[in-house]
Amino acid sequence: MFVLQLATNSDEIDFLGEAFRLADGGFELEVPKKEQIWGATSRFGLGARLLDSYYENRKITITFEIHGFNRQDIVDKIGRIEAMLDLARRHSIDEDPDRVELRYRWSQQADDKQVYFEVVDGEFMLPSDVLSVGNILQNSEFMGVHGSVLYDCKLELTVLPHAFGVSPVNGSLIEVPLSNGNGTRVTGGILVYSHDDTDAQHDNWVSISGADVPGDAPAITKLQVLMVDGGSLPARIAVGHSLTSTPQFAHIIEDSIVESSAGRTQVSNAAASGGTYSSFDFTSVTPAKFATWNIANAHVYGGKAYRAVAVSFLGIGFASSMNYMLKLTSSTDDVFFQTDWVSPVETAVNYLDLGVVVLPPFQGKLTAVEDIKLSLWGFRKAAGTTTFSIDYIYLLPISEGYRALQNKLPVVSGAWGSLVIDDPWNGVVYASSGSKNLGTFEGMFAPIRLIPKKDQRLYFLFNDLYSFQPPTFRYYVRAWVAPLYKTLA
Repeated sequence: MFVLQLATNSDEIDFLGEAFRLADGGFELEVPKKEQIWGATSRFGLGARLLDSYYENRKITITFEIHGFNRQDIVDKIGRIEAMLDLARRHSIDEDPDRVELRYRWSQQADDKQVYFEVVDGEFMLPSDVLSVGNILQNSEFMGVHGSVLYDCKLELTVLPHAFGVSPVNGSLIEVPLSNGNGTRVTGGILVYSHDDTDAQHDNWVSISGADVPGDAPAITKLQVLMVDGGSLPARIAVGHSLTSTPQFAHIIEDSIVESSAGRTQVSNAAASGGTYSSFDFTSVTPAKFATWNIANAHVYGGKAYRAVAVSFLGIGFASSMNYMLKLTSSTDDVFFQTDWVSPVETAVNYLDLGVVVLPPFQGKLTAVEDIKLSLWGFRKAAGTTTFSIDYIYLLPISEGYRALQNKLPVVSGAWGSLVIDDPWNGVVYASSGSKNLGTFEGMFAPIRLIPKKDQRLYFLFNDLYSFQPPTFRYYVRAWVAPLYKTLA
């Protein structure tokens, strides 16, 4: 079946119908132009190195006739086209919620998909002799009666470079099955914990099979997080994207495997990740190391970026009376990398963001690399003793994507529900009680884009600065995609 229709929520123009008739050879679909950003010379000193690339918008040109009962009927049909183009411009410039699409299918094959181009601008062009009475009053058969026809009309549309597999106007996104220790290829919501330890069900990630992501370009992805435990919404939900479905790297470094420490007491507690946490009494006013972990087989981290977050045990957070810093060193304490010093703004926080680290902290695809030491350092701002705890270090992978959903209110009570939705398809991030929506969340950094034909994972970090969400807290996570297509007939 052939389809060529310009549509909004309230109107549809069919260029293969009676009123609008496609001219012979009247459809031109431009291939989007690829733009590339080049930097310094490559590692071999041959040519430049590609830094980034993107596609420009496409141009689509439709040449057609307009048929009507009389001249006024044709003028009204032109007005419908112009109204659609104005709506597309408003959506593009002002982010008006109403959208315009061009529906396209040019095949009789049953398994060929219909796709949708989102229109962002356009120009309707009349024939040069449109003012001629003879032009617009030519005889035509329309709807079984004598009518009028206007020949050689042209519509030049500017559309986004990729076609969608679902309608931007009224389509439903496609839910993607998710897997972890709580189920395989689950839709409708899979259980995710706020930590990850040796318990098979305690996973703070979901894996996605590349075969379950339709399209041939990174898909726009909608995420939904439903709280199972607790009475208030998280202060922040961070999501890391990794293109490895069964990674060997340890993204959670438990306090129990600390190699050396100062002023540390290990405490057994069933509410802690792995069943223990470490309590520290720190007194130094000069920079001093207080905990070191060994990272073996560091090459499995792939030389990629990770956001390092220290997580305390319940109610024994990182105090604002101290500064903290992370170092990566060799076994002989040669420093590869260190973060900037950070200090909590609040009196004590449960999650301490230490910044971004690259593991291993050097270039190349080396294997069997020497073990790397990860150490935490601190100093007090004034004389005294600071007591804090560490439950685990979280290395959140961010090289393939990082999205943070930040609650703009300090505390949002359970009355506003337990659901957080990141919906870039409709340009909104919000909390919901089921019957009411609250726009207190803000999306930071680019939305997640799941990759077709690539096995991958999403890692979650749930941060509540005030109620100190315990590692036993659970959430149901769901994901949907709007497939994108670069290659079209």
